[in-house]
Amino acid sequence: MLIVSDDLPEELVRVIEFLNGQMNPAEILGVEVPQYLWGEGGVQILVPNIVGATRQAVDLKQLGTVWSRESFQEEAGHRSGAPVAAAFDRLFGHVESHGGRLSWSEGVTPGVAGWLPIKP
Repeated sequence: MLIVSDDLPEELVRVIEFLNGQMNPAEILGVEVPQYLWGEGGVQILVPNIVGATRQAVDLKQLGTVWSRESFQEEAGHRSGAPVAAAFDRLFGHVESHGGRLSWSEGVTPGVAGWLPIKP
Protein backbone atom coordinates (compact mmCIF):
# COMPACT_ATOMS: atom_id res chain seq x y z
CA MET A 1 0.00 0.00 0.00
CA LEU A 2 1.30 3.47 -0.82
CA ILE A 3 0.37 6.76 0.79
CA VAL A 4 1.46 9.63 -1.45
CA SER A 5 1.47 13.29 -0.46
CA ASP A 6 3.48 16.44 -0.96
CA ASP A 7 4.02 16.52 2.83
CA LEU A 8 3.72 13.58 5.24
CA PRO A 9 3.30 14.71 8.87
CA GLU A 10 5.70 13.11 11.37
CA GLU A 11 2.81 11.34 13.12
CA LEU A 12 1.76 9.67 9.86
CA VAL A 13 5.37 8.66 9.14
CA ARG A 14 5.49 6.92 12.55
CA VAL A 15 2.24 5.08 11.82
CA ILE A 16 3.53 3.99 8.39
CA GLU A 17 6.81 2.74 9.89
CA PHE A 18 4.98 0.87 12.65
CA LEU A 19 2.52 -0.80 10.27
CA ASN A 20 5.26 -1.74 7.82
CA GLY A 21 7.15 -3.44 10.63
CA GLN A 22 4.04 -5.42 11.63
CA MET A 23 2.74 -6.45 8.20
CA ASN A 24 4.63 -9.36 6.72
CA PRO A 25 4.85 -9.99 3.79
CA ALA A 26 2.64 -7.00 2.91
CA GLU A 27 4.22 -3.56 2.85
CA ILE A 28 2.93 -0.10 3.59
CA LEU A 29 5.09 2.79 2.46
CA GLY A 30 4.76 6.53 2.25
CA VAL A 31 6.01 8.59 -0.66
CA GLU A 32 6.55 12.23 0.10
CA VAL A 33 6.84 14.33 -3.05
CA PRO A 34 7.67 17.94 -2.19
CA GLN A 35 7.65 20.41 -5.08
CA TYR A 36 10.34 23.03 -5.63
CA LEU A 37 10.61 25.86 -8.14
CA TRP A 38 14.04 26.48 -9.62
CA GLY A 39 15.47 29.29 -11.66
CA GLU A 40 13.94 32.35 -13.26
CA GLY A 41 11.53 30.30 -15.35
CA GLY A 42 10.14 28.59 -12.28
CA VAL A 43 10.99 25.05 -13.37
CA GLN A 44 9.03 22.66 -11.18
CA ILE A 45 11.15 19.95 -9.56
CA LEU A 46 9.65 16.97 -7.71
CA VAL A 47 11.90 15.21 -5.18
CA PRO A 48 10.35 11.93 -3.98
CA ASN A 49 11.28 10.47 -0.60
CA ILE A 50 10.17 7.01 0.51
CA VAL A 51 9.30 6.51 4.19
CA GLY A 52 8.43 3.35 6.08
CA ALA A 53 11.11 1.06 4.71
CA THR A 54 13.03 0.97 7.97
CA ARG A 55 16.06 -1.29 8.14
CA GLN A 56 14.28 -3.44 10.74
CA ALA A 57 11.19 -3.93 8.55
CA VAL A 58 13.30 -4.78 5.50
CA ASP A 59 15.39 -7.28 7.50
CA LEU A 60 12.33 -8.98 8.99
CA LYS A 61 10.73 -9.45 5.60
CA GLN A 62 13.93 -10.90 4.12
CA LEU A 63 14.71 -13.24 7.01
CA GLY A 64 11.40 -15.11 7.03
CA THR A 65 11.57 -18.84 7.70
CA VAL A 66 9.27 -21.60 6.59
CA TRP A 67 8.90 -23.49 9.87
CA SER A 68 8.81 -27.28 10.21
CA ARG A 69 8.42 -29.69 13.11
CA GLU A 70 12.19 -29.91 13.49
CA SER A 71 12.93 -26.17 13.26
CA PHE A 72 10.00 -25.34 15.58
CA GLN A 73 11.23 -27.79 18.23
CA GLU A 74 14.81 -26.56 17.88
CA GLU A 75 13.66 -22.96 18.41
CA ALA A 76 11.51 -24.05 21.38
CA GLY A 77 14.58 -25.71 22.88
CA HIS A 78 16.65 -22.54 22.44
CA ARG A 79 13.95 -20.32 23.91
CA SER A 80 12.55 -22.49 26.71
CA GLY A 81 14.79 -25.51 27.19
CA ALA A 82 14.78 -29.21 26.37
CA PRO A 83 11.71 -30.13 28.48
CA VAL A 84 9.51 -27.73 26.47
CA ALA A 85 10.91 -29.04 23.16
CA ALA A 86 10.20 -32.61 24.35
CA ALA A 87 6.62 -31.65 25.29
CA PHE A 88 6.07 -30.25 21.79
CA ASP A 89 7.51 -33.45 20.33
CA ARG A 90 4.97 -35.55 22.27
CA LEU A 91 2.11 -33.20 21.31
CA PHE A 92 3.01 -33.22 17.60
CA GLY A 93 3.42 -37.02 17.68
CA HIS A 94 -0.01 -37.40 19.28
CA VAL A 95 -1.66 -35.21 16.63
CA GLU A 96 0.02 -37.08 13.78
CA SER A 97 -0.68 -40.56 15.21
CA HIS A 98 -4.39 -39.75 15.62
CA GLY A 99 -4.96 -38.61 12.04
CA GLY A 100 -4.47 -34.90 12.71
CA ARG A 101 -2.69 -32.32 10.62
CA LEU A 102 -0.15 -29.65 11.46
CA SER A 103 0.26 -26.48 9.41
CA TRP A 104 3.50 -24.55 9.86
CA SER A 105 3.78 -20.77 9.65
CA GLU A 106 6.16 -18.67 7.58
CA GLY A 107 8.01 -15.72 9.04
CA VAL A 108 10.40 -14.70 11.75
CA THR A 109 8.22 -15.93 14.62
CA PRO A 110 7.57 -19.68 14.82
CA GLY A 111 3.97 -20.78 14.66
CA VAL A 112 1.89 -23.88 14.12
CA ALA A 113 -1.81 -24.66 13.82
CA GLY A 114 -3.25 -28.12 14.25
CA TRP A 115 -6.40 -30.06 13.44
CA LEU A 116 -7.42 -33.24 15.21
CA PRO A 117 -10.47 -35.21 14.06
CA ILE A 118 -13.22 -35.75 16.62
CA LYS A 119 -14.64 -39.24 16.51
CA PRO A 120 -18.17 -39.75 17.87
